[in-house]
Amino acid sequence: MRSVDFLFFPDCPHAEQTRANLDAAFTAIASEPRWIEWDISDPSTPSEFRHYGSPTVLVNGRDVAGAAPMSGESGCRVYEAGDGLAGAPPVALLVGALRMAPAATVAAAAPLRGWRHVVAVLPSLGLAALPVGACPICVAGTVGVLSALGLGFLLDARFLMP
Repeated sequence: MRSVDFLFFPDCPHAEQTRANLDAAFTAIASEPRWIEWDISDPSTPSEFRHYGSPTVLVNGRDVAGAAPMSGESGCRVYEAGDGLAGAPPVALLVGALRMAPAATVAAAAPLRGWRHVVAVLPSLGLAALPVGACPICVAGTVGVLSALGLGFLLDARFLMP
């Protein structure tokens, strides 16, 4: 599932433009605009988010511009745009990052209904019960095979009883 995090300072002059660019990027990829906003200055913000400049957009935990977290105090940041520098990540940069990240897929198998799902399990149950219930000599054969495979310790009572 794709996760998008928007990191910013409350008084960042480029936060509104970044929100607008995020909305435009989600519209460009025909996806519902969904992201989580984090105030970098808030102590309750996870520490891994507090070392980026403002504004920063992370898609699946990676900065859209490829920048690494800063080691010291974080501050304002700029992005390379087609005609110089910009205070907000360009829409094209956001679209590229969103397209590379896998989106959430909702694909669930239909639940099995009726007697057919029970019938599929019956052969396995029969094979499991065969050595114990149907053929007392098969128990000795099972012990021999497990011992030959080096798994004879599984027949110890410590492993058989709860």
